Amino acid sequence: HMETITETLPDGKRKNTRSVLKLPMKKEHHNTSLTCEALNSAESVPQSTRIQLLVQFAPSVSLERQPLVIREGDTAIFRCRAEANPELVTYKWLLGAQEMFGSEDGSVLVLPGRNRTRDGAIVKCQVSNTIGKSEETYSLDIFCKFIVSFTGRHSFIHRFPKL
Repeated sequence: HMETITETLPDGKRKNTRSVLKLPMKKEHHNTSLTCEALNSAESVPQSTRIQLLVQFAPSVSLERQPLVIREGDTAIFRCRAEANPELVTYKWLLGAQEMFGSEDGSVLVLPGRNRTRDGAIVKCQVSNTIGKSEETYSLDIFCKFIVSFTGRHSFIHRFPKL
């Protein structure tokens, strides 16, 4: 939305024109520039000025895990990636309702030796800065490493096939 205001100066001959541009800022505008250009009949070359936009926004979060398929006994590594401005963010990890402690900077959570008692538990990464917070979750699917089958009086243990 642009608004133009024209004021007549005290001599009654000259005028000042001022334009106001109102833009809803989005994180996509961060580190982009905006140029204002003006031209009047008294000058042959347009005058321009440029500003760089510094937009502050709450974190947007993505959650990655290794391995992609978690089997019983595996160590699961979760990496929380955040884009934010201001860039100074705080990480908080939850496994179900229990707060967990991540790496030194907080962006990585290591869960060693997973077992099926945690199958279905929610891993949550919350990231916050002075503007706001965001979170991403993953529901643990922990697969059994072995399959036991019974035939008559014998039982067989089979390794779970690698995917």
